[in-house]
Amino acid sequence: MNVQPTTPAQLILRICDLVGEALNLDPGRVYLTPARHILEPLPPASGLFAAVVPNAVVLPPSPQHDTICPAELQFEVCLYSRVSADRSFSSRVLLTDPDRGLFPLGDKTLRRLVGRYLPDDVGQLLRGPVVLRQAGTVEWMEGRGLVLAYLTQSYAAPFSYLLDTGPT
Repeated sequence: MNVQPTTPAQLILRICDLVGEALNLDPGRVYLTPARHILEPLPPASGLFAAVVPNAVVLPPSPQHDTICPAELQFEVCLYSRVSADRSFSSRVLLTDPDRGLFPLGDKTLRRLVGRYLPDDVGQLLRGPVVLRQAGTVEWMEGRGLVLAYLTQSYAAPFSYLLDTGPT
């Protein structure tokens, strides 16, 4: 299949779509953010939402051309689950519940991303498959009677960076 040169912006938006599809989330519940702790206003009473965090675009020292360069997009997918601080909760349910647990939800995103070439209408967006770098670190954020538990997964996606996007 033809590899379609693309930009980091186009690629990360496609990844956001795939994360939403994997978790059956409305697009408004998948945030694109520069850091996992910087989130737009949270969706009201949502038990689950996700964020895609671009970390770096790495260009190897291989041959680089003025219109297209091989590159790698490094990014994280964070899966958030709200926990009300005034209610008791089970960490076992938080981590392992088949419908809401962070690890089963992480498995869904893994199945949607790992080993994929991200096809588009004309070909594929990647030079090689999406690679998983880390499967899941669990972290917490607290404030205003709310606890957010989240699972972070790290990925890399090799692509052909389209540098020439038209007249300047």
